[in-house]
Amino acid sequence: MAPHTSRAQTLERVRGLPDRALDAVGEFLDAMTDLDVTLTSGARRELPGLPAVGGDELRAATLRNEARVWAAREQLYTTGLSREQAARRAGVKPNQITNLLRDSDLLALDGPEGLRLPAWQFDPEARRGRLEGIARVAAVFPGRALSLSSWVVAPNAGLVGRTPRQALLDGDVEQVVAVAAHHGA
Repeated sequence: MAPHTSRAQTLERVRGLPDRALDAVGEFLDAMTDLDVTLTSGARRELPGLPAVGGDELRAATLRNEARVWAAREQLYTTGLSREQAARRAGVKPNQITNLLRDSDLLALDGPEGLRLPAWQFDPEARRGRLEGIARVAAVFPGRALSLSSWVVAPNAGLVGRTPRQALLDGDVEQVVAVAAHHGA
């Protein structure tokens, strides 16, 4: 929870949700507050569902996780395609790639050498050289380009073991959107 957003402000924003969802939001906010107190106090404290660990151990785990996330982002960026490379794969002009990015039909990461588009979005077997339905999936997925890119290439039980990427390639956009909307729920 952002330091400037109080629990009451957050609950006010989601007031229209059903009672069960409001309770879940409240429980989540309580758990995040407990975690924040634990991390900042350095005290050993038990959190529901987690083993008792000290603040130093939690900070170390947080730093390790952050390093893993940055390494994954760097890998995704360095293996990504430039706008020109993406245009060649999709058989379009670079300005059309820019339009697809603007409309969220393709995803990109920004970095030191400009935008890079994760390569999983392109396939020579796809009708237009790129997967259809990315904007719809991204709109409901509870994450951004990095987490979506990890999720889309992993086998998914909700797709009968296929990866979301393969399901999109098979034209099962509605099914992928439904599974993406429930990811992490």
